[in-house]
Amino acid sequence: MREPSTLELAAIARELEFLKGFYIEKFYEFPGPQFRLKLNKSGEGQHNLVIAPAKFLGIASMLTQQDQPTNFSQAVRKRISNSRITGISLLNDDRVLCISMEKGDQVQSLIIEMFGKGNVIIADSEMKITLAYSRHEFSDRKIFPGETYITPKNKRMTVSNLSNVSMLQEAIIASPRPKEKNVMQALSSAINIGSLYVEDAVIRLGLDPSATSDSLSGSDIATISKNIAAYSEYIGSPKPRVYTENGFMVDYAICDIKKYEGMEVESFKLSYEALEKYYLSHKDSQVQSESSKAKELEASIRKQKEIIEQTAKEIGELKSKGDAIYNNMQLINSIIKTARELKRFKKEDIEEAFGLNVIDVNLKDKTITIEL
Repeated sequence: MREPSTLELAAIARELEFLKGFYIEKFYEFPGPQFRLKLNKSGEGQHNLVIAPAKFLGIASMLTQQDQPTNFSQAVRKRISNSRITGISLLNDDRVLCISMEKGDQVQSLIIEMFGKGNVIIADSEMKITLAYSRHEFSDRKIFPGETYITPKNKRMTVSNLSNVSMLQEAIIASPRPKEKNVMQALSSAINIGSLYVEDAVIRLGLDPSATSDSLSGSDIATISKNIAAYSEYIGSPKPRVYTENGFMVDYAICDIKKYEGMEVESFKLSYEALEKYYLSHKDSQVQSESSKAKELEASIRKQKEIIEQTAKEIGELKSKGDAIYNNMQLINSIIKTARELKRFKKEDIEEAFGLNVIDVNLKDKTITIEL
């Protein structure tokens, strides 16, 4: 399953702004990993914000798992229970969503990394990490309690300036476009919105995304920049949908994607609703895929057992023949000696001389086939 793109997460962050003012009642952890925030606000009822790092983020309607408290979930509860949500935003215009909270004079952030294996981190008012689901050390940042939280470097054009066609054009022109890179690689190194949408902008121009990057002309870059800038409107007004082909969910998006033309489309009101549908379906298909792989493995094991049994049978037969030859070696040598002396003979001559059954005599091939 692909990770949600920066463009999609920007739309989801905008959709979740209604959660400002909600209080965090409880934090749950489930296998996956998957996390849930139980939220409440007087006069507006409850909501469940579900977090599956690098997979899904949003208000989920399907909740079937039972709570099994873990050390991490209990540590999170101590820190953020009864906190009031004051803001939801992307950090550094990247795939990092930050939920700002306050409880009395205490200000904290719940940071959700939606890339790689994902992560859930709590930081204080100065962005010092106080708790992290996964601890990592990278070349330019550390995810450990006591360290200042730093987002991954993001030097590319992204959602904040997406509507600025001239900036997009300048970023693409400034990006290296060697022959070794294709169009998609070159554009993705300059623009951080998600490969699905960058590819769509290229396809709408009629270009092959796998063409060499040095083939892009000035007019191509100008048109691609306009196409990409057009996606900015879907941050505030997304048109979420899930694409299905032959009964299987292929992908989701927050707008029409040209390469999926002809597929079945299921539309949704909110971006995270489409993502939830796709995410839950993916889990089911993953189970089916794993079941299919298990059946394939079982069939392979059965075949291997059959081969082993057949090989053992052949080895037994060959051993038996070898023992018969070894035990009759003196007789065989005598037959060979007689055949050399006679030079020309029939099988009856050998049978009469040695009193055994001769199956065949082939003087041309110089072979005698006997039954032992």
